[in-house]
Amino acid sequence: MIDPFLFTQLYGLNPLWTYHTADWNDKAVIVHKGEVFTVKKDKFPVGNGYMYQIKSGLYITANSSFVREFQK
Repeated sequence: MIDPFLFTQLYGLNPLWTYHTADWNDKAVIVHKGEVFTVKKDKFPVGNGYMYQIKSGLYITANSSFVREFQK
C-alpha cells in the first residue's frame, strides 16, 4: 500500500512530460520545475527506466535526476 503522504517534486532545469499510460511514447501534458504531485503508485520499472503513477492518473518519470521523492 502506498503512503498517502508520499509526493514527488520536479527540480530539473527543463519541463518534463507526463504520460497517459505507463508507456514512454504515450505523452500527455508538460509539467514544470517546482510542481508537486501526490504519488498514487510507487515507482515501478518501465522499459529501461522507472515511473510513478500520480494522483491524476497520469504517469511521470521516477528518475532522480529530474524528480525527488519526499513525505509531508
